[in-house]
Amino acid sequence: MSAPSYIEYSEGAESVPGAEASVRVTVSLLRIGGNRLQKFNPVTGAMTTDREIPSFRSTDYYRNGYALSTQVISDEDKIFRLINWTTFGTTSNFASRVVSNISFPMDTLGQSRDYDAMVCFVFRETNAWDANGLKPISGFPYVNITIDGGTGIRHGFRVIAADLMTGQWLYNNTYDDEPYSAAQMPYSQSCHIAERGKVAILMRKGYFNFYDSRTGAFLYQSETMDYPWDEPGFGAYNIASAYGMFYRGGYGGVYAFDWDDGSIVWKYKQTALSQYETPYIDENGVTVYSWNGGVQVADGKVFWQNNEHTPTQPYTRGWGLHAIDAFTGEGVWNITSQMNPGAIADGYLTASCNYDGYTYVFGKGKSETTVTTPDVAVPKGTAMTIKGTVLDLSPAQPGTPCVSAGSMATQMEYLHFQQPIDGLWNNETIFGVPVTLCAISDDGSYVDLGTVTTEGYSGTFGYAWTPSEEGTYKIVASFEGDGSYGSSQATTWVTVGPAPTAGGEVEPEPEPEPEPTPLISTELAIAIAVIAAVVIGVVAFVLLRRRK
Repeated sequence: MSAPSYIEYSEGAESVPGAEASVRVTVSLLRIGGNRLQKFNPVTGAMTTDREIPSFRSTDYYRNGYALSTQVISDEDKIFRLINWTTFGTTSNFASRVVSNISFPMDTLGQSRDYDAMVCFVFRETNAWDANGLKPISGFPYVNITIDGGTGIRHGFRVIAADLMTGQWLYNNTYDDEPYSAAQMPYSQSCHIAERGKVAILMRKGYFNFYDSRTGAFLYQSETMDYPWDEPGFGAYNIASAYGMFYRGGYGGVYAFDWDDGSIVWKYKQTALSQYETPYIDENGVTVYSWNGGVQVADGKVFWQNNEHTPTQPYTRGWGLHAIDAFTGEGVWNITSQMNPGAIADGYLTASCNYDGYTYVFGKGKSETTVTTPDVAVPKGTAMTIKGTVLDLSPAQPGTPCVSAGSMATQMEYLHFQQPIDGLWNNETIFGVPVTLCAISDDGSYVDLGTVTTEGYSGTFGYAWTPSEEGTYKIVASFEGDGSYGSSQATTWVTVGPAPTAGGEVEPEPEPEPEPTPLISTELAIAIAVIAAVVIGVVAFVLLRRRK
């Protein structure tokens, strides 16, 4: 079974006439294909509806709850139908889903559709028949092809349009004169977009031609993209439209064109982190990264990845996924990895990674703030330390430090893509986030302690506070959140007691009377006594000898 590819928002029905619906909006994921209409619960993944539908040649889910499909009655007789039908409800009777059913001149919905003008388009190349009477070559060429004898020259293109309301052909126009010369052939059958009653087609010389959707009349030509890579048109096949502009990625940068006059509103480019590892340069000769692959636009941002038509293996170092401000062209964030932007909903972007095969989800994560103070009373006028943390609770990296917006790419690449903690080129520093501290006394008075910044590698913070008044204080630490994290707050308590009591003067103790100093030392007295004893002994011995 294929994965669902559409979202349906269905408003709840009132359970009692005149009353509000008990369920305001029901969200379902849709899959249309294989003769089935299937709905899934987006939270549990459980299938909630599985209904058989007719076999269609092509289907476009063109707005919430409604699809256009072409049905082939007879290929041989060229009998086709265009059916406008709804996906709302659970009925198994497809006829009850049909809004309109008309004859149609094509078996598909064409290569592009303008739902503002209700027109679909087919783009074809017009070629000279070769000398052998072979059919024209299909597909738009990248360069002019001239065969000896003047045969096989591509010299123009056609735009064919049909009305999606009436099922009638509107026009089948061939453009082969100025300003539609062979040198201005379309770049590719895929590089076009229709909206606002106009269809814009990328030409080989790096500009778009604009035509009226319903008449095919030429309106104007856009500004030309930059030489040497974008001017010939090299770049992505996908084009996206939003906010009165459409966006196209070239091999030198991403461009935004104004729908009203074709002017280039902005160009976004990324200088290569390592020169000469890619052949693409900008108009100033600076090595830049190329753009190809898919694009998504939502929440005022354009999401695009660095890529090219036939990338080398391994991929060019420094390629990444970029979020670009859709109005100004300024970079919002990027992460170095080969990621193709996918589904976007409720503030979250999915992206599949070619490096490891995982699907990643980008968006705001939850944060957790903690704060602690001394557990014992602190004397008034004595400094104390208020400590705490601000940590990321996102499922991919719970318990890691919250970091600043400027450090986010370095942090994510370190945590998930085995990059050095100081960046690929060892020149990055990770910074933390601001935390606001205040103290509220038991009488309600408020003390603004200021703002501290967490340490980027640990998520911790510390602040020295010397309270000037006694009382019990509630300490509040607040992280207000940013584009990466939701806000969080923590509180703790501390008691400030009286200052230490000051004592009186201390009388010095009287010094003891010194003992009399002996005339001779003990050692000398012992020596004298020993000598005296010896002398007495000698004298006694002499006297005894004389008596004999």
